[in-house]
Amino acid sequence: MPKAYSGDLRKRVIETVAAGASRREAAELFMVAASTPVKWLRRLRDTGNSSRLEQHAALILGMVKEWPARIGS
Repeated sequence: MPKAYSGDLRKRVIETVAAGASRREAAELFMVAASTPVKWLRRLRDTGNSSRLEQHAALILGMVKEWPARIGS
């Protein structure tokens, strides 16, 4: 299973590449696999989000919000 990275790390890697670093340089700087920035930037270009979960955020947050109500039922 792939290692989960924080949204903050994802943002810093993307900003570093946007500032002129290569994807490989950003990978080395932030100690992630060389393919990681490539995948994040491709996903950002294709979907507008760098995270696969971002597109499901509203659904997930809605479920979390409902969870305490379900426990009390």
